[in-house]
Amino acid sequence: MQEYGKMLRHFFDFNGRARRREYWVVNMINSGVAVLIYALMFFASTASGHSMIAQAGGAPMLNYFGSTPAIVLSGVYGLFSLYIFISSLALTVRRYHDAGIPGWAFPLCLLGSCLCGIGGIVHLVFCFLSSKEDNQYGVNPKAPGNNEYETNTSIWGSIVFYVICIVIVMVAAFINVMKCGIGEQPALNTFTQAFSGFTGLL
Repeated sequence: MQEYGKMLRHFFDFNGRARRREYWVVNMINSGVAVLIYALMFFASTASGHSMIAQAGGAPMLNYFGSTPAIVLSGVYGLFSLYIFISSLALTVRRYHDAGIPGWAFPLCLLGSCLCGIGGIVHLVFCFLSSKEDNQYGVNPKAPGNNEYETNTSIWGSIVFYVICIVIVMVAAFINVMKCGIGEQPALNTFTQAFSGFTGLL
């Protein structure tokens, strides 16, 4: 997809602007891949007879230990998360610029997210703002003659990809729970227990 390729070409570029579609298409694809890695963990754990969901004080939680493939894939997930974080830094700063907001507001939002969560809400609002007219960060990428995207195929494609990934991981989690139980339970007796496992995952 054009948007993802553009992000890769501007991996460490904190100058310029990035439209909403560039930010959200990249994030939907990255989120979908991250979810697929979790699905692989569930499938690998099921194959080795290991329950990926355990009970801790009555609440379901993910349990990576006991399955070598799950441990390896959790390391892959950690590396991919690091890649997502690094790649999103410059992209997010450019998205802020496109909305007419200085890039230094991004670390403030991160700090606010860690302290009280409000920063995360502010960040989402900023990332949903439409492109502003020409500003100090560059020309309006949506202005006539500047629009580099002819269709919305990438947008819908990334949404469909993410939804499919969510379905796959839910199926993988359900199979794991039904085959291996939760924690030390040999099997599930009710769908409520299975659903609690999905809730803990999501």
